[in-house]
Amino acid sequence: MIYFLVVASFYLEGLCSVLFKTPLFFPLFTLVSLILIYPYFRKYDNSFLGTCLIMGILYDIAYTNMIFVHGFLFCILGYMVSLLYHFFDKNFWTLLLLNFIMITIYQIFNFVLFLLSRRITFSLSFFLNSVFYSVVSNLIYIIILYGILWMLNKYKKVEFYH
Repeated sequence: MIYFLVVASFYLEGLCSVLFKTPLFFPLFTLVSLILIYPYFRKYDNSFLGTCLIMGILYDIAYTNMIFVHGFLFCILGYMVSLLYHFFDKNFWTLLLLNFIMITIYQIFNFVLFLLSRRITFSLSFFLNSVFYSVVSNLIYIIILYGILWMLNKYKKVEFYH
């Protein structure tokens, strides 16, 4: 079921990118779902990082022209989630904070990468707007996914966010 949520998020991200053609709406549903499912892999960090790598490579193949960039980035962010998970209390607000941090780091990395490859010119206002709208849209998505996983958690005894 957990893999289904990640794959469904992957496809939903592509669908939303097609439906909402605006540079400010940047869905990161795949990344959000990977952050959300970490408690299910808590004892198996290598499996979680492998899942991050595979989803990142699939993301590169399906949505970008940069092979292995997102695979590497998703692994780094997944590793950061696994480290931060041990320092924070496991609750809903922590989940929102983790997503805010990871989405912001992802956007900074992408912005720097695009600047270095000269695909965009530097614009602080565009960057801040894209981070804001990306965080807002992805936080809405995480709230929906959290509700789904919270209901599933009733049937499985997994240390999940309270």
